[in-house]
Parts: sequence; structure tokens; C-alpha cells
Amino acid sequence: MRCLPPARFFIETKGVSKMVKKESQEQEKIKTTHETHRLQCALTEQEVAAAADELARGLDEFEAVEDEKKSIVEDFKARLALVEANIKVNRNLVRNKYTYKDIECDLILNYTELTATLVRKDTLEIVKERPMSSTEKQMNFKFDGQKESPEAE
Repeated sequence: MRCLPPARFFIETKGVSKMVKKESQEQEKIKTTHETHRLQCALTEQEVAAAADELARGLDEFEAVEDEKKSIVEDFKARLALVEANIKVNRNLVRNKYTYKDIECDLILNYTELTATLVRKDTLEIVKERPMSSTEKQMNFKFDGQKESPEAE
């Protein structure tokens, strides 16, 4: 909006020209206020260079934070996998009410009945009784000066 200067006009009275301001009447018609507005302004070369430097720093920081986030997410995934594996193991233990362990056992080969009997050493329970395999049916004999083979112990 273009502001006009106060209106002035000449009045002629008895041959003399007088310049009279009509400010009071014009001021009632025009009102000026002071306001702040966000307007487009061209950047200087220095401001563009500073913004470019700040942009580069921001991109570097963003990538670093993204990498850190990926690392943290991978750590949490690994931790969750461990917890999940533990949950599955315990769920199966509760559901099945048994587990598998390495237990010392004796394998008793009965050459009279041709049976192989597996006996737990801790409870003396017979775990399995089955017919002897063809290899198990071969008896180990001690020859002069030889020790007995470990299978026969």
C-alpha cells in the first residue's frame, strides 16, 4: 500500500494565497500500524556457504546417529533372541516334563541270550533292552600278551 503525503491545497482570500493543511481530515482516513511479517529475502554468498556447511555437519550427524541406532537395534535383537530361546527351552521343559542329559551308562552284552541291555549308572534303571547287532555278537578274545579291548570292559 502506497502512503500519500498529507493533502495540501491553496485557499485564496482577498487575493492572497494561503496554503492550508488538511491533515486533520486526512488523518482520520489513513491509519498506519507497525507489524512484523515473515517475507522472502535473498541470501548472501556468505549466508549460503554457512548454510551449506551447517547442512554437511547435519548430514554427518544424522548418519552417525542412524549408525548408532542400527547398532543398538542389533544389540537388542540379539538380547531378545537369547531371551526367546530361553523361553522356548523352558516352555518345552514345562510342557514335556522331561529333558535330555548325558548320563553315564553300562551296555551289558549277554552272549547267552544275545541281548544288549543299557543300564543307567546313577539309578541302575534299565533304559533299553534290544537284540545284539551283528557286530556286538562278535566276542572279543584275549590272546597271549594282549589286553582286553575296551568294549569288553
